Amino acid sequence: MNETDNPSEKAIEDILARNPDITEEILGIEAGRLVLVNRQEVLPSGRSDLVFRHGNELILIELKVEPLESSHIEQIRKYVPYYQEKIETGDIVDIESISPVLVVPSVSNGLSREDVPDDVEVALFSLPDVLDRFQDSVFSNLRNFEAAGAQTGVNHLSLVSGLIEFIGQSDEPVTVQECADKYGKIGKGETNHPRNRIRKFLRITSALNLTQESSNELLLTDRGKKYDEAMSEMVWKVSQEQADLVIDQLYSSPFSNQITFSLVALLDAIFAVSKNSHPVPRDDLQDYFAVRVGKATDWSDSSRRDAVKWLGNYLEELGLIKEVDQQYYLLPEGLRVISYFQIEKGKEMIRSVGN
Repeated sequence: MNETDNPSEKAIEDILARNPDITEEILGIEAGRLVLVNRQEVLPSGRSDLVFRHGNELILIELKVEPLESSHIEQIRKYVPYYQEKIETGDIVDIESISPVLVVPSVSNGLSREDVPDDVEVALFSLPDVLDRFQDSVFSNLRNFEAAGAQTGVNHLSLVSGLIEFIGQSDEPVTVQECADKYGKIGKGETNHPRNRIRKFLRITSALNLTQESSNELLLTDRGKKYDEAMSEMVWKVSQEQADLVIDQLYSSPFSNQITFSLVALLDAIFAVSKNSHPVPRDDLQDYFAVRVGKATDWSDSSRRDAVKWLGNYLEELGLIKEVDQQYYLLPEGLRVISYFQIEKGKEMIRSVGN
């Protein structure tokens, strides 16, 4: 590192290196054109911060988190001959020009941009803007970190059993409409919108890898066939073997879709609150869970209530938690799922943020 480097400067350099779109915005160039060539490369005259390729142009970036000083200009100008020589010797190919750029938050008092020579560019950045863009980028990349919440529209996991059984008993693939026509056999209770209800069931069974749909035809997956075979005599009750099949999905693919993530995220939220007090009251969990999954501004009070209540029902049916008087206790299998989830969450964040 250069003598003037500090942790804040290193952090901003990391952001610009890993998020070229942010760097492009600072430099005012077309999006999608920057390619990182090197960073912190040791030169005879120092150490260059960032080197990007922009078409046939090589952009040398010297980053500072303090206002521009004349010494910064001299520093980056010393780097140019090194890269010119690499171009001439063929170590760097297809480059026609070199552009040294000082990326700084401001210009110091006593120095103006007019004092900067023509062969050096100055690009100003706003630290809050860069940090905001980085945060947006991170959570945009974490696409799987989303919770379905009350959008499931089904308040008990066992309610999909009738659909699984109906599809499994059919000799030929069935359609959504055929299932809707037989809703009296498939569903528990009555509905004025059987097709919509079947669609809500399918959203869950598809997320849990129990059913698949192709050309409007419904089939059971291999997991779905095992789930059907494990059906309890009490159809509206999840059997232990069925629960094991779903839990295996949570172990292996917690980020595969919104519903699997919703389940492990609520389990993780119960665990977090339990560290302060247990059992965990449902009312206390509602706001915390909304914040935990990034829905604090999106979910209404009723959505928060339904998300915790309905997903909590699923977790209890799977034997991961126990609800007593609207208070949640973690069970041993639930704790094991959380431990695996923490590992997978770390992997997902590493993939999203980059190396």
